[in-house]
Amino acid sequence: MHRSPALLAALGVAAALLQTAVPAYGAPQVAVRPLPKPVTAGGMPLNEALAKRRSCRSFADTPVTLQQLSQICWAAQGVTEMVKGLRTAPAAMALYAVRLFVVDRTGLAEYLPKEHALRTAREGDLLPAARALALNPATSGEPPVVLLLCVDLAALQARAGAKSERFALLEAGHVAQNILLQVTALGLVSVPVGGVDEAKAGEALKLPDGVRAVYAMPVGKAKPVP
Repeated sequence: MHRSPALLAALGVAAALLQTAVPAYGAPQVAVRPLPKPVTAGGMPLNEALAKRRSCRSFADTPVTLQQLSQICWAAQGVTEMVKGLRTAPAAMALYAVRLFVVDRTGLAEYLPKEHALRTAREGDLLPAARALALNPATSGEPPVVLLLCVDLAALQARAGAKSERFALLEAGHVAQNILLQVTALGLVSVPVGGVDEAKAGEALKLPDGVRAVYAMPVGKAKPVP
């Protein structure tokens, strides 16, 4: 098939652009780590988890296992109905404005509910920065995981307009309560910290554009009382 010089030149330019383009956040080149399958039956009764839940600000430096992290992420936003993609926590118009990020010693990762996996966003030990956003490190010990509940209003604004912020914050509250009850059921502790400085969080953790941290939730084992 004959191709004109102009067409060949255009194809060459397009190929060059594809080779030099910087992958966007969330592109396939970013590492995705599948999580273990969550347990969806049994466990601590809900009434017991409600009775035992307490906010804790003193943590032992004990690792959170991958299975525990999987269970917590699923409780936060896991998909419970595959056809419609419904999740464990309700969201206005099922648009899901809340995005869950996990900070541990390996870096920052976003939880992908449909895949039940973690997608690496930043590598490196970001825990000191995340802990500083949530706690006084001098008195709290070193929680091995900090969860960030963030809001992204882009999808909501087209349908909810001025109410987008309100709906997103309500959704964050639903997600946070799920996390707190699941953490309790696993024998772990947490505290929902709502006074997060959005600008500092975005700068310290290099969050994606348009994503704002509204809750920081350190998770781990409670520090033994002397």
